[in-house]
Amino acid sequence: MLYVYIKKLQMNIISPLTLLIVPLIGSLIILSWPLAANYASSTASSAQLNLLQSNRALGKGELQQQPQAIVLSTLKKETALEKRNSNLKKIAILTSLVNFILSIVLWIQFDSTYIGYQFITDISGLEGASATLGVDGISLFFVLLTTFITPIALLSSHNDIEKNLKFYLVSILLLETLQIAVFVVLDLLLFYIFFESVLIPLFFIVGVWGASSAKVRAAFLLFLYTLKSQC
Repeated sequence: MLYVYIKKLQMNIISPLTLLIVPLIGSLIILSWPLAANYASSTASSAQLNLLQSNRALGKGELQQQPQAIVLSTLKKETALEKRNSNLKKIAILTSLVNFILSIVLWIQFDSTYIGYQFITDISGLEGASATLGVDGISLFFVLLTTFITPIALLSSHNDIEKNLKFYLVSILLLETLQIAVFVVLDLLLFYIFFESVLIPLFFIVGVWGASSAKVRAAFLLFLYTLKSQC
């Protein structure tokens, strides 16, 4: 178990650490969302197959009522799945918008006349592990850009992503956290670790939910060439 102690905070709530925690909280909420209607799509396809087979083989009589029950059950499960997906999308978009608002507050609170890092947060854990977070006049605008683009990315794919939606939303929020960490961490080693870690959610986003037929190849090329150029 990791015990985190914040040694110094220039703000009570608004800090680089807050911008890292908010997407993680949203990811945990999405992951822990009830798993009802997870198999609605597969159930629907099998129910439709059963319906066709029943119409062809069972004939007339009381057995004709069985396909109707299957259709009703399928419709209920599809409705539950659509409602669940809609709620997950709302949680992800709301999380990204909250982070964007917090970054704007961070920008407003930023003192442009001061030369150096601000909102410095020291985090220490077990066995002497520590990390220092902060923003300056350059990294602040990269943080703003990241929090601004994330809700746009979620909204642009609002009606397009249905396959493994939960893991897609978590990947986007995790990507936002890693990108912000790249710009706010003040330790060189952690900067390199977060910089390379960005490739992991990018690989899955491109390889699983990409629009091209060669999306898997594109994901591998992106991962390998980007990793090679960074080494």
